Amino acid sequence: MEVTARINREKRTLVVEIPLQKATPSKNSGKTLVIATTRGCKTTETRYSRRPIVVTANAFIYPTQRAQHATREEGGKAPDRETAEKQRGNRS
Repeated sequence: MEVTARINREKRTLVVEIPLQKATPSKNSGKTLVIATTRGCKTTETRYSRRPIVVTANAFIYPTQRAQHATREEGGKAPDRETAEKQRGNRS
């Protein structure tokens, strides 16, 4: 996996290229799907002020609403609190 960077002096921008990967759940929360990552700091061959540019980046997407709320598909709406507690066996 190679991370590249190039400087566009006309636009005064830095362009970073990171290979895309298969969408995988993030390690911390699992609430996002990572689609590209440097996996920490990566030193590029591109230089700024005669020093190499170091890049770290993560690109992610949020799961679709359908995936997040699969239980809603069954009855057309989410169960109310009492029903949800009964289903979990936590009735007080």
